[in-house]
Amino acid sequence: KGLKIFETEFIKENSALNKGEISKIEKEHFSIQTGAGQLIVLQVQLEGKRRMSAGDFLRGVHLLTGTRLG
Repeated sequence: KGLKIFETEFIKENSALNKGEISKIEKEHFSIQTGAGQLIVLQVQLEGKRRMSAGDFLRGVHLLTGTRLG
């Protein structure tokens, strides 16, 4: 299913992961590694569902650090 990302923050902190991989999972958000740092995802919409906080999304799905998005 498709995942739209609506609200984010950006930090210039790199991890050992590749671009597009989930670098960190917290209670209310998750981070995706980019080429220049990490994108902190705060609000998303799963295909066919309502827009929700990243925390609500994480309570309904099972994501693992290192999972590649896209």
